[in-house]
Amino acid sequence: PDGTPLTALEFHGGGMRLGVGTGDGKVALFDLRSARPLQVKDHLYDSPVVAVRFHGGAASASSSGEQRVVSADRHSVKVWDADSGAVLTHLQPAGGGAINDVCLERDKGLVLVGCDAKKVQPFFVPALGPAPRWCSFLEGLTEELEEEAAPAVYDDFRFVTRAELKKLCLDHLVGTPMLRAYLHGYFVDHR
Repeated sequence: PDGTPLTALEFHGGGMRLGVGTGDGKVALFDLRSARPLQVKDHLYDSPVVAVRFHGGAASASSSGEQRVVSADRHSVKVWDADSGAVLTHLQPAGGGAINDVCLERDKGLVLVGCDAKKVQPFFVPALGPAPRWCSFLEGLTEELEEEAAPAVYDDFRFVTRAELKKLCLDHLVGTPMLRAYLHGYFVDHR
């Protein structure tokens, strides 16, 4: 990041990988043996990055050696893959307080966010690892949520406008149970 102020730094592992947060909301991952970044992630808020953390827990370190990065600017926390840059999840604290720092429990899915608020904002990210033993009830809660994955009401329907309906020669179905009027168009059963 040429000419951009550095606002957060974090070493990983044996000290050969460095995470760098910048004043314009970008995070760059470097191998210290190279001048070019391995990965650059933009937080898209143009707000200074306040924290960069590496997470190498059991759930995030697969046999292929995947590592996760947890980075935060003043508005949001992103959890992403260090190799591909793919975002795993995006966290925003309740109440709109500006983020000051992020804390991770080693090998666990607990993410604590320090904000301009009276209380610490806790988040549980199961993809990072299991819940800490003192709050293991979170594991059961997330399992219940996974089991309750019920289909949405309109999963078997596709939304089309009146113009699209005419192009498909289906305008004769208006008023029948095959179409459900919604806003500026219709839901068509695509089964």
